[in-house]
Amino acid sequence: MNKKSKGNAVSPITGAVLRSHPGRPKGTKNKLSRAARENIGAVFEALGGVRGMTTWAKRTPRNMESFYRDIYPKILALDVSHSGEVAHVLTFDFGQNGNGDE
Repeated sequence: MNKKSKGNAVSPITGAVLRSHPGRPKGTKNKLSRAARENIGAVFEALGGVRGMTTWAKRTPRNMESFYRDIYPKILALDVSHSGEVAHVLTFDFGQNGNGDE
């Protein structure tokens, strides 16, 4: 650190003192993410909401698999810990015969 910077970051290219920018305040939601969630919610409602998604998921085993594999896990808690033994194993059978054909 040189005397000019007094603890501030210095550009490696120009040697000028870089000013710190406060950026987004801690805890503030990302506007793009919030807008994206709102838009996805609007599409969900336009497609029939819960009833529409239920109808779609029940239509084919592939849709049901997609729901449980891709959609449902996104709302489950990510911080999962386990100590001890597994008492039960949950399995799903989506009617496939093992080679991908229905």
